[in-house]
Amino acid sequence: MEMLGITLVEMERKNERGGEREIEKERWRERVGKREMERHMERQREKEMERQREGERDGKREMERERWRERDGEREMEMERDGEGERFKEQYRI
Repeated sequence: MEMLGITLVEMERKNERGGEREIEKERWRERVGKREMERHMERQREKEMERQREGERDGKREMERERWRERDGEREMEMERDGEGERFKEQYRI
């Protein structure tokens, strides 16, 4: 049977090729999807590593702040001792 110059056999072949193309497109989408998923996972790993580095930096900063607080406390105590000594000297200088 011929319809508009196309035979049924030709239509079937065209449909088969179309189906094959759809299958290839689906495979391509899967490959692209896998690559996208891999890229996404890699970005997630990089972000997590950066967060860890930031946490380490923050921890180091906090330790440094604590050292400065200790030093400041020691300085204040020295200043208080020196200040008391100065007041004592001034009181008895008369």
